[in-house]
Amino acid sequence: MTQKSYCLAGPTSSGKTALSLWLARRLGLEVINADSLQLYEDLPLLTARPLPHDTEWIPHHLYGFLMPTQAFSVGKWHDAVGSLFLKDPSLGGRALFVGGTGLYFKVLLEGLAKAPPVGDDVRARLDDLYESQGKEGLQALWVEEKLTDPIPLDPQRLMRALGVYLTTKKPLSQWQDQGKTPPLLSREDTCSIVIMPEKSDLVMRATERLKRAMQESIPEVEALLARHKEAETYPLMQALGARELLSYCQGKCSFDDAFFQAQMRTRQYIKRQLTWFRHQMQGCIILETTDLQTQQKILEETLFKNF
Repeated sequence: MTQKSYCLAGPTSSGKTALSLWLARRLGLEVINADSLQLYEDLPLLTARPLPHDTEWIPHHLYGFLMPTQAFSVGKWHDAVGSLFLKDPSLGGRALFVGGTGLYFKVLLEGLAKAPPVGDDVRARLDDLYESQGKEGLQALWVEEKLTDPIPLDPQRLMRALGVYLTTKKPLSQWQDQGKTPPLLSREDTCSIVIMPEKSDLVMRATERLKRAMQESIPEVEALLARHKEAETYPLMQALGARELLSYCQGKCSFDDAFFQAQMRTRQYIKRQLTWFRHQMQGCIILETTDLQTQQKILEETLFKNF
């Protein structure tokens, strides 16, 4: 069997973790995290990090190593993966990247634009604007800043371009003209799989998981709040349910109200993820089901039939 790297992407609650464990065992792969919130050591239930007993028998990398106060850009993730490959050059031939952060897969396969990192204050400002006003708020800011580049259609790319401009006062296009770093993986030697089920199925699964995770995470959030009084301003609060559960633990709302707000945010997030993967992850194996056995059968009949 030819050595390959694998990318397994998909929106929240699509079944990535279960399928990744099967893939890793089936092919002898090591899992590398491509989810921006599973990088953090806190709130493993809310961020749906792989369970400890799973990581004992399959090597996992870049999970749970960040403090909740630390911001972590796409560029820093790119550098962290590069460091893994430098330490173990053979890892590229047995790596399985798993997650739902679309830009991570983009820089992995296309390289990183040579732009400086976005400032933490700028990132927080754009996150707040997007949460309160959506894509329309970002577009209004673009017009307000009199940027002449075409407005990116994808919200993540729009936030990235705005962040670079607000940080450097130079549009992203000027930085991109300087070229990109070489991609860490070549498309020819990489197999990409995307789980893309019906939105209604995802919303139902995500709602069930969210309520259970929020109920079970109350002690974790209380402990986080006891250690960090300013926790609500931290990057980790972008996790679905985290900000809402923090409000509940602070006595600002009922659990039902917190869950309702988190549920609404989850629906919006799923919509954005589906749109991104539909337009950005071209030439991939598409799995239109969340059922693990069906996913396995499809891959056995297509991807592995000649192995």
